[in-house]
Amino acid sequence: MKWLIAVVLIAVVALVAYNFGKTGELRLLPPRSAVDDLGLGELERRFEATRRQAEELARAAGQAGEDAAEKAARTRRELERLKAEAEETLRRLEKEAKAQAGRAEDAVARGRRELEQRAQQLKEAIEAFERELERRSAAPGS
Repeated sequence: MKWLIAVVLIAVVALVAYNFGKTGELRLLPPRSAVDDLGLGELERRFEATRRQAEELARAAGQAGEDAAEKAARTRRELERLKAEAEETLRRLEKEAKAQAGRAEDAVARGRRELEQRAQQLKEAIEAFERELERRSAAPGS
């Protein structure tokens, strides 16, 4: 029984130490903003992967017409999904930020604003890239 208590205690201390190293706060669980940051980071990584895929597609566009068209359609669908997720994340973060406006947690509010800015920048980058894809597909010789 003492062994089990010791293992649980070690696990709790390790979790607190890990969260302290990541967030600078002594907490058992990471704050919600850290979880949001991970979700936004995943959206950013997916956008970059989609953008790289589209750039590769643009380079190979003249070589395989029908295959390139299917890849372009798939890329556009992925961009639409990413855009919708980024907009939803932005709405959720704005809603949460408004709910926290009355609180005195300046650090949390600042973190939310940074996440909102990142989500807005990601949304704008996706929209700009969509315009670029449209321009490329409308250009003669594509």
